[in-house]
Amino acid sequence: MPSQPPLILVADDVASLRLLYTTLLTGEGYRVVEARDGVEALERIRADHPALMILDISMPRMDGIQVLEALRRAGSRIPVIVITAHKERETVLAAAQQGIVSYLTKPINISEFRDRVRRTLIEHGALTATSSVPV
Repeated sequence: MPSQPPLILVADDVASLRLLYTTLLTGEGYRVVEARDGVEALERIRADHPALMILDISMPRMDGIQVLEALRRAGSRIPVIVITAHKERETVLAAAQQGIVSYLTKPINISEFRDRVRRTLIEHGALTATSSVPV
């Protein structure tokens, strides 16, 4: 088991949503770094090597689909949970083709958000099923 709680990157251009996701995640004991757009998200991945990324689709400079494409071209295997206001089938399919592990639509269900994060971290070896994250 890792000595530190998993690090999660939250990439969303809306400050209030970044604050919400960060508050929920730190409340669960995870460490969090934030990005305001897709370019910053890629920079944070290179610098911080998070265990998971929470990614918005609609962002300036580089949207979430472009971030996913750049990650896959670079051979990154970071698990990604997409959060989107888009319920259109094409948007979800485009994200799925880039290898996302899950997606949620806005407004998020907080219990479902926490559960998806925990399950994804367990499935990708950043947590064990019996571990509790120190708060």
